[in-house]
Amino acid sequence: MKWWIWLIIVIAAIFVLFTVALVYWNNAVRTVRYTYKSAKLPKSFDGFKIAHISDYHNKYYGKGGRRVANKIAKESPDIIVISGDMIQSRRRKNALALIDSLVSIAPVYYACGNHERYVDEYPIFLKEMRALGVHVLEDESVLLLHGDGDIALSGAKDPRFYMERGSENSAVFAGRIRKLVDKDKFNLLISHRPEFMSAYVEAGFDLVLSGHAHAGQVRFPFVGAIFTPGEKFRPHYVVGRYDEGGTTMIVSGGLGSSSPIPRVLNRPQLLIETLESEA
Repeated sequence: MKWWIWLIIVIAAIFVLFTVALVYWNNAVRTVRYTYKSAKLPKSFDGFKIAHISDYHNKYYGKGGRRVANKIAKESPDIIVISGDMIQSRRRKNALALIDSLVSIAPVYYACGNHERYVDEYPIFLKEMRALGVHVLEDESVLLLHGDGDIALSGAKDPRFYMERGSENSAVFAGRIRKLVDKDKFNLLISHRPEFMSAYVEAGFDLVLSGHAHAGQVRFPFVGAIFTPGEKFRPHYVVGRYDEGGTTMIVSGGLGSSSPIPRVLNRPQLLIETLESEA
């Protein structure tokens, strides 16, 4: 067989393998687990389990989002947290279908992301979520009760709703979320933007659940992410756990994508965060 025929075969094989890998990287949801310990947590919250999803972007994961919902149901979480970017452009059908499945599993708490700002139908989406029983938190706090204890659960409104793209100011954002902190309680915040870690520390939150960065969308071996929308090149707050100044932030890699660039070496994530009381 001539050398150029072998070359065509090799190129074709590489193309097929990469296509299969892309399908896997963009659709095979993996469950990532974190344990968070704190002496500030009431004893009744020891073992409290949070299912955390982010950046769904109206992706289709089967009817009712079953490939995500079934994974969450098997975990039997105490609550489900959504840290923004559930919808994409004018499309919200798949997002609502997933939420409809989730509310039958556990109470759902939602804070918006930057993409909700771009959708004219966002107020309709809010009404639809509330009608399903979702607790929408837009610069709001609630007491989360469990057993004989409680913690303060807050949701931050994405700064894109009150600041222009590229002018997001950490000090302004910190000023808004500082009002949500209850100094007598353990404070848990749902907030879409990981790049505002300094604001979370300044405000005094104990634990922050975030998303937005898509784990960098494209990741490279031994390097990881080289770009995120919030921090641009050489980002720091990309995915995983960060501890600074008494604040812990856990960043989801997300479940969907808003970019025409597919995920590479970066599978969608469902986070399971278990709280442990050291009180």
